[in-house]
Amino acid sequence: MPISIVYKKGFKRDGRAPLLLYGYGAYGYGQSPNFASNRVSLLDRGFAFAIAHIRGGNEMGVYDYMKSYSPYDNLQKKAYPAILVTTSFNDSQVMSWGPVKYVAKLRTLKTDQNELLLKIKMDPAGHGGASGRYDRLRDTAFEYAWILRQVAIRK
Repeated sequence: MPISIVYKKGFKRDGRAPLLLYGYGAYGYGQSPNFASNRVSLLDRGFAFAIAHIRGGNEMGVYDYMKSYSPYDNLQKKAYPAILVTTSFNDSQVMSWGPVKYVAKLRTLKTDQNELLLKIKMDPAGHGGASGRYDRLRDTAFEYAWILRQVAIRK
C-alpha cells in the first residue's frame, strides 16, 4: 500500500518517535497528500505524520479489495494501540452505529489495557466533521490533545 510520510528536518528515523497515521478510502475516494497547518504543531513536537493511500491511485475499488481492508471484518483477538474513534450522529455517509459496532466488537477482542475511546458528536456535523471553522478547530484540538496525552507530551 502506498504511503506518504512527512516529518520535521532533523527527525531521527529510528522507530522511536510517535507517528500519526491517517487513512481514508471510502466510496472509491483515495486521499491525496495535502498540507494542513494544524499538523505543524505535531511535527514540531517530534511526530511523523503519514497518509496511507488505501486505494492506491483510486483504482482499488472492487469488493474483495475493500473487504480485505475493512477495519470491522479484520479485527482479531490481540493487543491494540490506544485508539480514538470519532463519529457524528448526523453523518449521512456513515451511520453512527457503524463506529459504535466497531468499538463494541473491539472491546470484546482486545487483550490489552490501552485506551479505547469512542466520541460521538451530537452537534450538527456531517461526514467531513464539524461544519463551522471554529467547531472543526475544536474537534482537531480535542483529537490532538488526546494523541499528545497518549505519548506523554504535555507541551
